Amino acid sequence: MSDKTKYPALRKISVGKNKIKSKTILSSLVILITLLGLILFSGCSFTLDSLQATFANPTEITDGNITLNTPTDTAPEAEITLTAIPQDIDEITNQHVLTLWVPPQFDPNGETSASALLNNRLDAFISEYPNVEIQVRIKSVSGSGGLLESLTTTSAAAPDALPTLILLNRSSLETASLKGLISPLDERSTVIDDSDWYGYARELAIIQGSVYGLPVAGDAVILVYRPAQFSSTPVDWETLESLQQPVIFPVADPEALFTINLYQSLGGSIQDTQLHPTLDAGLLEIVLQLYENGARSGIFPTWITQYQSDSQAWQSYLDQNANAVITWSSRYLSELPADSSAIPVPNLGDEAYTVADGWMWALADQDPERQVLGIALAEYLVESNFLAEWSPDTGYLPTRPTSLTAVTNQNLKTLLSQIVIASHVRPANDLTSTVGPIVQEAAVQIIKRQTNSVEASVAAAEKLETPEE
Repeated sequence: MSDKTKYPALRKISVGKNKIKSKTILSSLVILITLLGLILFSGCSFTLDSLQATFANPTEITDGNITLNTPTDTAPEAEITLTAIPQDIDEITNQHVLTLWVPPQFDPNGETSASALLNNRLDAFISEYPNVEIQVRIKSVSGSGGLLESLTTTSAAAPDALPTLILLNRSSLETASLKGLISPLDERSTVIDDSDWYGYARELAIIQGSVYGLPVAGDAVILVYRPAQFSSTPVDWETLESLQQPVIFPVADPEALFTINLYQSLGGSIQDTQLHPTLDAGLLEIVLQLYENGARSGIFPTWITQYQSDSQAWQSYLDQNANAVITWSSRYLSELPADSSAIPVPNLGDEAYTVADGWMWALADQDPERQVLGIALAEYLVESNFLAEWSPDTGYLPTRPTSLTAVTNQNLKTLLSQIVIASHVRPANDLTSTVGPIVQEAAVQIIKRQTNSVEASVAAAEKLETPEE
């Protein structure tokens, strides 16, 4: 006898189970058909993904009860490995090669005393950090294969070949920072916050509010002259006019830095509150009036309008074409010609003012560990005691006050102290490229005596207000 015959109650339960199971299956089929009908009726209201989501958790029918089966097996989470960025140079134990790109005048393997001092400083860093090797590459200042062009092409084609540090002047530093070719230093170094920096050096290092370089050498516009040819020191334009000695400067320079220098010495701005380029016609007229008077008196002869660069003007001075020249301080300091002296550039305003440039160490490497090592090296190369020893031999302006204390020539020390206090960072590239050509054209026309200062200044200001298309 079977269990179901022996125990009638058990047979009833089994029949009940079958009935419940059949009803449940029928109900599920009805629900499924209804859902499919809704999908077909509503067109794109439902998607295959949403249908799959609806039945993501299957049901199991047990003894007339519907139980939701919750998946217990889940896909393993992907492991994310973050490379720790070292915060201190002592945390780095791997061997690294740090590559430096520098212009020829800063070659540590050169034959000058400044080269020897820089080379010794690099060796001292290697001795302190034996896991570091330093390689130096010499690049031209500009042009094909120059510092900025090489940095641009290498960044795009071979980022792993970028230098750890690159020595850039202000114009190139600005371009490199805006293109994202170098890294800001605000979160990485606080050296620029030291009190032992000249104001102009800090200005050189900052681009749009962020620090992008550590200054090592400065440059500024000055007047160089031959004292034997002057009856008195040409400390101002009135004296120069009375002496009637020609003064050379690159009138046709598209950036017009000297003309802008004179304009800014009057308090003139070349950028308005909306950051648009601008010119004050009244202040520019004062500058052009100086040129107009000089053209008549012979201070600014017509032939100087042929010079488009500082190098051309300086060479003309060396060729004895004139006994005074407006030039960069590095021209004079690197050569110190025996027959010449220098003074801060005569201004038109009440306070001394001169346009400044300079050289800064910038960080180009993208490797986290080499970045830490590179910043440590840059700070090592701008340390006060080292610059005090190195700066006087470079032919450049000191960037730190402590560097001036090491200058033993008292006359030179007095000149340098006057220049660095009067120095202010050169205008931004976009301003010199916009304002410069307009001012340059006005200066050339005035010295060629093709117009007058009133008409030229008004025309220049109007060109910025209604730029040519």
